[in-house]
Amino acid sequence: EVWYVYPESNYHLLREFFLSVLLRADLSTDFFFQHVKLGPYRQKLIEYFSGKRPLGEKDFSVVTFYYPELKGGPLIIPPDRLRVSDIKFYHFHLGRVGYYIKVDRRPCPRYLEEILLRKGKPLFVIRQPFSGTQLHGIVSSMVNNRRNEAYFAS
Repeated sequence: EVWYVYPESNYHLLREFFLSVLLRADLSTDFFFQHVKLGPYRQKLIEYFSGKRPLGEKDFSVVTFYYPELKGGPLIIPPDRLRVSDIKFYHFHLGRVGYYIKVDRRPCPRYLEEILLRKGKPLFVIRQPFSGTQLHGIVSSMVNNRRNEAYFAS
């Protein structure tokens, strides 16, 4: 379900932001980014950012989303890999918004084609359910862990 449509957006700036976060997560040795392992896609991004290789519009396709159920607080979840119709994506959660980046040579599933970040097209933000998801379970266990009481008390 589409939550919001931005008729105009800076495609190049948004795409470079999303891809730079993906590359930095892969290059990082921080525990937070431990699940981001790009393999041969790392070199492709390095060459792109160094100006040695252009990317096609369908390389590293991006879908943006929003969790309307989350009402407040800075919630940043470690990025992880997931499969959407057997296509590999990485997902990033930044508060109430997030995005999926395709890291796979195969095309995106057809049902995502119309909502992907595209040059000259509106930016679609998809409404994502939060309750009952695996992410909801992870966040609930973090909030309910006694060791985190001081952090979540505010």
